[in-house]
Amino acid sequence: MEPKYRFDLNELGPIYLYANTPMYLFRRLKESSALSDATSEFSAEELIEQYNEIASKPEKTGEEVVAAYALLVSLSYRDYNEISNLLDKVNTNGLDWAAHIIQILKATGKNTDSMEIKPSITLDNSFSTSSRLAADDSMDISLSP
Repeated sequence: MEPKYRFDLNELGPIYLYANTPMYLFRRLKESSALSDATSEFSAEELIEQYNEIASKPEKTGEEVVAAYALLVSLSYRDYNEISNLLDKVNTNGLDWAAHIIQILKATGKNTDSMEIKPSITLDNSFSTSSRLAADDSMDISLSP
């Protein structure tokens, strides 16, 4: 079957070759601009499906191994709520560092939904707009969550 993904192996290949830990591989692949297309072009399910297809092969080319790790790391650009239930469907037996990459995804996963935070400021020292604070006067300001 023809792979659906398209990665710039000239950029990703050296990252894989120089990687000496799963965390290094994860960070460097995530920093690469080559992953952004896969993230936007495919759903999380499709990324995992393509990864599993490669991982289940008994014999893999170097390009396939690099692409498989890139597919896994591409999941890190997704909202964690979208991928958290799917991570258990990843075939971690196919590649040496796959289980480590999944653990990194779980540990670093964040919900990317936006949240508005409104701080509250309370002034404990009363004064009118016409009063002035002397250099030795103090004013307590506390922030409430």
